[in-house]
Amino acid sequence: MSEQVGWRGLIRSFKAEAPRYAALLPQIPRLLHQRLNENPMEKYEPLLLELAAQQRQRNFWLKVIGWSAAISAIWFVLNY
Repeated sequence: MSEQVGWRGLIRSFKAEAPRYAALLPQIPRLLHQRLNENPMEKYEPLLLELAAQQRQRNFWLKVIGWSAAISAIWFVLNY
């Protein structure tokens, strides 16, 4: 168990991954700069616009239903 999880396992996996880490380390500053400069809202903006349009439509119909219910209630009270 200590061979796989303990210090020996950690050192063995580090030795196995060292060439990969050596190739990745020089790229980290460029990748970090690239990630910090991209706009995450760019890909969500069309979805947000569609959601806003759906909300406006739903609000319109809720107002129509609300006003219809209010007018029907007033008409019912005044006629009976």
